[in-house]
Amino acid sequence: NEQTALRFALGAEGSLGAWDIDTALLYSRMDNKRTQKNRVRSSLLDASIAAGTYRFNGEVNNAAAIASVAQDAINDGDSSILSVDVRAGRELFALAGGQASLAVGAEARREEFNANADANYLAGDYVGLVANLASGKRNAYAAFGELSLPVVKALEVQAALRFENYSDFGSSTTGKLGFKWNLLPQFLIMRGTASTGFRAPAISQIGNASTVSFNN
Repeated sequence: NEQTALRFALGAEGSLGAWDIDTALLYSRMDNKRTQKNRVRSSLLDASIAAGTYRFNGEVNNAAAIASVAQDAINDGDSSILSVDVRAGRELFALAGGQASLAVGAEARREEFNANADANYLAGDYVGLVANLASGKRNAYAAFGELSLPVVKALEVQAALRFENYSDFGSSTTGKLGFKWNLLPQFLIMRGTASTGFRAPAISQIGNASTVSFNN
């Protein structure tokens, strides 16, 4: 297995009025090549048996005979992500426990994925080998907001909402409610959270995908 990875990130942060802002650009790519040495090919084996160069009668086959029926089987693939996001936060107003604060953000992402096999895989010519193929690309967008409310000195409440859209799947909105209760300062803190969740299917699950294999 040979794997090559590339990752590039660029970030910036600053302030705009009462807002603290940070943003980032990310590019990540992964290339993978898997080679299985000397795998028997059905068509080569049939031709070698017909020509009498490969024998099953107990005679020892020489290196040339063995090489005549086998070949390296190769799978390769690549995946990449290009994304940009921006986040901002600020204080809103004073409560009994401190300053209420708001955080908002947005993200745009491009994903691509390819898993390939050589022509002999596609022909089902490798004896006993299976290849899983997949390819696809999509755009994804997300936006979120989170509110923190220190109601009293011992109790803080949080609420969050996130919207996501995938070009190949659809949209989803999820939320979260939580609290932090300082029962005994410096000794005992109670936390609780209720939330909904969402995970989009992977490109290999929702894109173009197939399996090729050898059949007797």
